[in-house]
Amino acid sequence: MGILLMILLLFLFFRFTGFLFRISGRILGAIFSLIGYAVIGMIVVSLLGMAFFLPLILLIGIAATIIAAVTQ
Repeated sequence: MGILLMILLLFLFFRFTGFLFRISGRILGAIFSLIGYAVIGMIVVSLLGMAFFLPLILLIGIAATIIAAVTQ
């Protein structure tokens, strides 16, 4: 009876350990994916911001250079 109880407890502990690892893996995966998505979002926002505003800044700079060259 003792060896049967030991095998049963061993099986239960393995199942419980796998369950805990599955829960902790999902929690850590969610945390790391949120951090990763935040970093990717910041990169995309900064690149899109540069893509939208850089031509505008360049046009303003070119116009200012032309105006400065014409007025002198």
